[in-house]
Amino acid sequence: MTPWLLASGDFVPVGGMDTANHAFASFLARRAGADVHLVAHRVASDLSSRPGVHVHKVPRPFGLHTLGEPLLTSVATRRSRDILRSGGHVMANGGNLNAGDVAWIHYVHAAYSPVAAGALTAAVGALKHRHYVAAERRALTQARLVICNSDRTVHDVVNHVNVDPARVRRIYYGIDAARFHDQNDSAAAKRRLGYKPDTPIVLFVGELGDRRKGFDTVFEAWHAV
Repeated sequence: MTPWLLASGDFVPVGGMDTANHAFASFLARRAGADVHLVAHRVASDLSSRPGVHVHKVPRPFGLHTLGEPLLTSVATRRSRDILRSGGHVMANGGNLNAGDVAWIHYVHAAYSPVAAGALTAAVGALKHRHYVAAERRALTQARLVICNSDRTVHDVVNHVNVDPARVRRIYYGIDAARFHDQNDSAAAKRRLGYKPDTPIVLFVGELGDRRKGFDTVFEAWHAV
């Protein structure tokens, strides 16, 4: 069986990209004779306990992504050399790793400019943004295959990072129908949350501190209506 190395922050069944990472790693682990190496900060127990899965856990000092990311890249770079020499495949999210193999992209840093309140926060954000853009460009321009989660991401990869379109593929995320399905009973859902059935509710799923998620637009629309 061809060995795989996957490098990303988290392989857990919560969140957006984290769930996709967990699902793909689980798919590889279910194959007979699987040899799957995960370089990550967190790996769900149902995945780490599978035969053939090797977890190379990387610390995230003080819980800070900024401190954990360079450690993850360092460990993944070291491990990926052995995997590639053995004829295996390496796949990483974004600029986490520049292995020249497969890059899986759900967000293109080069397509967005950070917005922050306060001079210090803005300066730190701009510095981090430049780092992410540079790492992203190195990884994507040298990858043999770039997988994107949407047509918009494909557009951003091609037009903002200048990746050859011939090396880019769009693959939508799948949906676990057993976990996520429409019960078509909003009143019952409201009761479970402790609201009256006639209470108007707006549900937003996404990061509040990043305007690319669109909360500012939703909030303005809420005031308007």
